Amino acid sequence: MARIQAILRRVSPEELLADTVTFRDGELVIDAGRQKVYRKGELVPLTPFEYRLLLTLARHPDRPLTREELILKLGGFDYEGDVRTIDQHIKNLRQKIEPDPKNPTYILTVFGVGYKFAPGSP
Repeated sequence: MARIQAILRRVSPEELLADTVTFRDGELVIDAGRQKVYRKGELVPLTPFEYRLLLTLARHPDRPLTREELILKLGGFDYEGDVRTIDQHIKNLRQKIEPDPKNPTYILTVFGVGYKFAPGSP
């Protein structure tokens, strides 16, 4: 019970209430209520971790998040993996949601910091 309360303290009320977030005139849609992501109307198959990573980045638009911050938000204090695994998950996400994964427009690398979600036009 204490673990659940600790997690709930880290989640803001608006994060719990948001249903659907749409970017770039519907090019990318995150349906938090159904835990589904659509790119150009097509369902994007994401792993649970990829989904939570994308949702976390999207709920903090234009704010660079370090790998450590992402790990804490996604895995909590009990996370046992290497923080660099975030890089692989970002790479996988880019393959699935970016029009051109080699030149990302949604998930940008902030050198020396981490990653940020850029919801604006490319």
